[in-house]
Amino acid sequence: MSIENSLERIADALELLADQGGIIDTDDTVSKVTEAPKPVAPTAPVPPAKVATPTPPSAPAPVAEAMTPTDLNTALLAELARLGNDRAHIDAAMGTFGVTSITQLTPDQYQPLIDAVKAIVI
Repeated sequence: MSIENSLERIADALELLADQGGIIDTDDTVSKVTEAPKPVAPTAPVPPAKVATPTPPSAPAPVAEAMTPTDLNTALLAELARLGNDRAHIDAAMGTFGVTSITQLTPDQYQPLIDAVKAIVI
């Protein structure tokens, strides 16, 4: 078979296909082409979903530096001066903690003692 004959057969098949609106199956029979789906009219664009803006994490509470025995002594001396150098008030406040000397206090008792002494009004 020559190239011209092959081209002629292809052209004939294309004409037949165009006339009948079909396609050639593998078994050389013509079947109808299904219509292409009609394009769907574009719809209005969908706005992007709103994403909640994350709130920044709150700043951590400032951590108070641990009070040292020297800090406690300095604070108590300032309060002693405020109380007119009457140590009885400070001794009474320490008595509520069951101690007679600041060396008997644990570090977690330092600030509560200072707060108790500052609350004394004379």
